[in-house]
Amino acid sequence: QQIGRGSFGTVYKCRMKQTGQYVALKTIQIHGKLRQDLESLKREIELLKVLKHPNIIEFYECFEQDNSICIVTELAETDLFEIIQDNEVPCDLIQVIAYQTLQVLQFLHANRICHRDVKSQNILLCQDNICKICDFGFARQLSNQTLNMMSLKGSPIYLAPEIAKGALYGFETDIWSFGVMMFELATQNPPFVADDYIQLIKFLQNDVLEVPFDDYEVFQHNLQFKDFIQKCLQPRPENRLSAIELLEHPFIQTDNKKLLKVKQQLTKPKFRDWAKILQKKVTF
Repeated sequence: QQIGRGSFGTVYKCRMKQTGQYVALKTIQIHGKLRQDLESLKREIELLKVLKHPNIIEFYECFEQDNSICIVTELAETDLFEIIQDNEVPCDLIQVIAYQTLQVLQFLHANRICHRDVKSQNILLCQDNICKICDFGFARQLSNQTLNMMSLKGSPIYLAPEIAKGALYGFETDIWSFGVMMFELATQNPPFVADDYIQLIKFLQNDVLEVPFDDYEVFQHNLQFKDFIQKCLQPRPENRLSAIELLEHPFIQTDNKKLLKVKQQLTKPKFRDWAKILQKKVTF
């Protein structure tokens, strides 16, 4: 059963013959793909093979068939983008999503991985409100010597100002994108919009960016949530809180029953030896 389709491939819901387990099968045609697209695909496979965390989509296997690369992962019920389209997301569920996304960003950043494409389409929602981040095609490992990168990656409405300016950037760009996603979950709208991509880039290059909190009632009733997002959407990257700092924010430190249940289900992630990982390259 086809459950998704994009410019890069098609996703099917399949059942494993041996176990009866339902999985997601992503197929990508190799023929006609640009070299940079294939490099992005290789990178995603390499990272999925080695990144083990309860909030990262689980990788099962990868194989080549009929001039296509097939990636098999665990199956999620939906993604946050679909939820936003159909529902007003309650604050207690936003807290659950925020906590889990920050947990996985903290894990990635501790392993010197910048995801570079944090957005509602890439946060999957599984059973019992467990969130999983996916799509590591844009992700990069930053070495000890290289703390910043310079290239235009990510989805337009989630772009951080430093990327729009063509400046060096690092882990802080994930925090900006996370903040945009939090605003989107609360309001069903992105915080910054423009008539087209070029106008949006120009707007994000401004040194002062006013987040339209006053346009939405949710932020009048929950000042902690407003402050939480403000700490993410700082135009200057050095003024943003890190993932580990945001996990200590009062908005997250709550007795929310849904959040407490999720915390009980999550297991401690495994850290990996990246020196060994980088020696294992995917070839096709």
